[in-house]
Amino acid sequence: MEKIKLFVYGLLKSGSIFYDTHLKSKVVEKHKAFTKANLYYLPNFSCPAICYGDGIVEGELLVFNDPGILKITDEFEEYYENSPDSSLFKRTKIEIFYENKEKDISFAYIMSKNDILKYGGMKIEKGSF
Repeated sequence: MEKIKLFVYGLLKSGSIFYDTHLKSKVVEKHKAFTKANLYYLPNFSCPAICYGDGIVEGELLVFNDPGILKITDEFEEYYENSPDSSLFKRTKIEIFYENKEKDISFAYIMSKNDILKYGGMKIEKGSF
């Protein structure tokens, strides 16, 4: 069975209520990780979002054995696999880096820069939420 890798940078990170209630018991590995992207805060949604860019965003790589975890995170992130155009975030695969600079590919929830700006996104320069 292929492991499910998910890069998280905001409300799904360890220590959050959602992580503690929905993800923690299903995580088989957790690593500090980074990706090349730009990080924004969406005040209307009280959450962060990333889009493709040249910044560095800090987060965690969560690893799961159960592919069903994506249904849980998709619902939380308002991603609709059968209707991605009506989704708040898009689930896609991105390149991530571990602390030792090793590369990997992981799912992540991202938003287009146009949507971020449409929702009043404010750039977070420090790269962590």
